[in-house]
Amino acid sequence: MKSELHKVLDLYTTSLLARGSSKKTARKYYNQILHIYEECSRSLSRKSITAREIETYLRKKRYKTSTLYTEFSQIKSFLKFCLAEWYDVVDPRRLISPKRIDKEAKSLSSRQIARILNTARGSDFFDYVILSFFLTTWVRLAEFCSITRSQIRNATPVGEVYQLSVVGKWSKLRSVFPPVATYKLCEEMLSKHTGGRLSPYSYSQIGNRIREISKKSWVRFSAHTLRHTYLSHLARQGADIYRIQKIAGHSSIQTTTRYLHASNKELAETAKLVNNLLQSPE
Repeated sequence: MKSELHKVLDLYTTSLLARGSSKKTARKYYNQILHIYEECSRSLSRKSITAREIETYLRKKRYKTSTLYTEFSQIKSFLKFCLAEWYDVVDPRRLISPKRIDKEAKSLSSRQIARILNTARGSDFFDYVILSFFLTTWVRLAEFCSITRSQIRNATPVGEVYQLSVVGKWSKLRSVFPPVATYKLCEEMLSKHTGGRLSPYSYSQIGNRIREISKKSWVRFSAHTLRHTYLSHLARQGADIYRIQKIAGHSSIQTTTRYLHASNKELAETAKLVNNLLQSPE
């Protein structure tokens, strides 16, 4: 028979799925929370496990601050769910999370992008199309994997781009706009395989191929780095932050501000303007 802990975790992951989390994310949260309780206590009760024990266990893992913050957020979310279901658990407010450090989103230079695409072109046509799609849109890897053959066929031309809808985080429907050149590459890729989706590769296969190209090109990147690169480019071109938020599918404007980083050249130009003002005669 399942223990009380397993039953509650089943209910929690069901609620995550209902709110739009992927099965992969829900399973990840399930396993991580289960591991905490198995290491600290076999019972849900706050008499069996304290906030101090949970904190000590997580901090002993020596995670990076960002990872530790995520771990604390996950266990707090679970405990809030338990309280809402009238389980006698630790008060999540007693857990002291590490301070979240907002980092600038990593983006690639033009030279790095050229190196990556040249490597992909010499490796496999499908790899080249997939990376081109990431670099000319702003899709997440899971969103890209969900795009079907019929979605590409039924995409609507809008000027020099095509519009198609993808299912994003939390099951939100949003539009992406691949340029004509990228769209034609997609059509060519579809002509070379018979699968029902745009990509002939699975989520994990694309991740593995990206890691392989990263090694061959000597450029460290992931699918998300390519998304960051596109959005950072929009910000550098002066796109409105609220439009970038909508394009990216961010629920919080704070997430979008990570793309508003300025280059050293831009900062130098700003300093030069101020210097000229100070030196100008009255």
